[in-house]
Amino acid sequence: MARLELEQLRKSYGQVDVVDGVSLAIEEGELVSLLGPSGCGKTTILRMIAGLLEPSGGCIRVAGEDITRTPVARRDIGLVFQSYALFPHMTVFENVAFGLRRRGVRGGSLTTRVEEALGMVQLAHLADRFPRQLSGGQQQRVALARAIAPRPRLLLFDEPLSNLDAQLRDRMQIELKQLQKELGITSVFVTHDQSEAMSISDRICILAQGRIQQFSSPEAIYRDPANAFVATFIGRSNRYAGPLRDGSIAIGGGLALPVRPGEAAQGTEVEAVIRHEDIGVLPAGADGGLHGRVRLRSFIGSRVQYVADLAPGVEIVAEVDAAGPSGGFEPGQEVALKIDMDRAFVAPVAAGAGA
Repeated sequence: MARLELEQLRKSYGQVDVVDGVSLAIEEGELVSLLGPSGCGKTTILRMIAGLLEPSGGCIRVAGEDITRTPVARRDIGLVFQSYALFPHMTVFENVAFGLRRRGVRGGSLTTRVEEALGMVQLAHLADRFPRQLSGGQQQRVALARAIAPRPRLLLFDEPLSNLDAQLRDRMQIELKQLQKELGITSVFVTHDQSEAMSISDRICILAQGRIQQFSSPEAIYRDPANAFVATFIGRSNRYAGPLRDGSIAIGGGLALPVRPGEAAQGTEVEAVIRHEDIGVLPAGADGGLHGRVRLRSFIGSRVQYVADLAPGVEIVAEVDAAGPSGGFEPGQEVALKIDMDRAFVAPVAAGAGA
């Protein structure tokens, strides 16, 4: 196990800063996800940690050792790529053995280490097969076994589950997290999938435009977002902006959302981010904060999603329990919408812009 530290890490291409002064510390045995939209710099950071890209500035330390300019082969890092990068002409055994052979491991020690790694990913019985004879999930496990066989100080994952179907991806998330905890290897996981990051991570580093927006536990990020970008990026939400007047945000169509006292000064341009699940959908005439007409209803398993028109050009999206009393409204019905503004993220537009 090893602690990973990034200090003012930068990567520029000409005048463009792809990674702009990123500093963070990942503790021993921790699994941290780098999460953000395309172009946010997450993969660039991972490739600099791996030694595949040279930083434009800053420092990378592993267990206190500066490895910023250390060659890839001497960093003692395991890599699992999106494409798996298995050698098609080698058996599963030989794929896993490849990195060990390069480190000089031979004979009985080699066999023991390979069998041990394949046992960890439950593929010992497929050691003689070739990659073309494996499913996508099995190939992903071989790539993981190859990465852990040398017992590296760090494991780096570059969207390794993105090529799998949804059901297999969910199962592999559980297996990967369990294996990482058993091994205790400090790990960095790159993904653009927020649910994946929330599921497997000890902490999440959210990035936008090459800068850290928030670095905290999944729970803290969800319940207490640092800015409007984070609040909007994590979870499903509605986002409204308008001037603050008489303690409410004017959102158009003559409608207003009340906010807690002290959120912003009178007349300030304010934005509110409201998660879909924080909106109750009630029969028309009920004591709700807003009234609207259901335009769309989508059944999504245990939940029902409604899109309701509040006024011309103003809509709201809500999610409720499909089996509950609010799960049966149909398009065209009038409804009352009760918003829990105590759970909403509210901030002046300039302060909450984040990215």
